[in-house]
Amino acid sequence: MTRTDGSAKHGGRRSRIWVVAMIGLTMFVALATGGLTGVGTVHATSDPQQNGEEESAGPQGASDKPSTVGTESLGDLLDGQPVSKDFLETLAKERKAVEIREKELDRREQELTIVANDIQLKLDRLEKLRKDLEDLYGKITEVHDKELAEAVKRFRAMDSDLAARVFNQMDLEYVTKVLKRMDPQTAGTILNAMVEDAEKGTDATERERKLTNVRNVGETLVGSGTGLAETAP
Repeated sequence: MTRTDGSAKHGGRRSRIWVVAMIGLTMFVALATGGLTGVGTVHATSDPQQNGEEESAGPQGASDKPSTVGTESLGDLLDGQPVSKDFLETLAKERKAVEIREKELDRREQELTIVANDIQLKLDRLEKLRKDLEDLYGKITEVHDKELAEAVKRFRAMDSDLAARVFNQMDLEYVTKVLKRMDPQTAGTILNAMVEDAEKGTDATERERKLTNVRNVGETLVGSGTGLAETAP
């Protein structure tokens, strides 16, 4: 019994020494890693009454002060934090680069605006020129139609033989336009007179040229639906 009691006493002493050693090791690790802050927090809030007062005061304090989440400045975020000189220099360079880029974008936007305005101005001028040309073409067409109408009247009133001699000396396209505006009978009579006038020529080449012209005029008038199918040469 004496030996057994002694062994039990020695075993209990060793257990207490081991527990003390583990507690000491834990405190050492806590001190080394800053864990004592948490321990202090636990001790500071271990009083239930004090905790209750802080909890009751917490929501009221939070409602009195506006939230600043997401509104912190760079200085607030870095307050109390170790910041190296290289980091600050890099940040300043990046900010400078962003400012330069923004200025370059503004400059290009201004240049594009100037170019766009210049293009729009040229388009407006071209549109005005197009309208002016259309108006001019309309006036020229109107004058040409009036002159052509006067020519039709003159040649219609003229003797067919005389009209044929004049037509054989004129531009083929103009002759076609005049005859196309005449009634089929008058136009056919003048075409026949043009054939007779061409055949009177002594120069074979000139005679063939006139006959070819008359034939072309007749085919054009027939193809245009002027009713000269029976009277065309």
